[in-house]
Amino acid sequence: MSTLSQQPWWKVPENFDAPVVVYLEEEQEEQIFGHNDAHLRCIEVHSQTLIQLESWFTARGQTRVTIVGPPRARQWLMDMIWSLGNRDPYLQATGSRCFSWSPHGVQGPSTWAILHCTPWP
Repeated sequence: MSTLSQQPWWKVPENFDAPVVVYLEEEQEEQIFGHNDAHLRCIEVHSQTLIQLESWFTARGQTRVTIVGPPRARQWLMDMIWSLGNRDPYLQATGSRCFSWSPHGVQGPSTWAILHCTPWP
């Protein structure tokens, strides 16, 4: 829920202003969202965002990623994506640690959990 209005984030019009758009290489998309985007829903639920993935027919096989949601959530996801795509090994490791598998004692698919990153409020 949005702390300012006490409404779910998707009912706050400001959360849809200025969506974040980024283009990812095919390998980075799979690293973040999993094979066939298997982890997309878990990331959306955990980060309280809506993420749209669109394959673009380019020579490099890029995916257009559009993110809407609360500003801090969008920034957190962008920081993670930027860290994973950085050439600096330390920053890549930081991005990788943003998400880790954690079954939380529940049977079935694991869910994403934040570790060692700027905490999501």
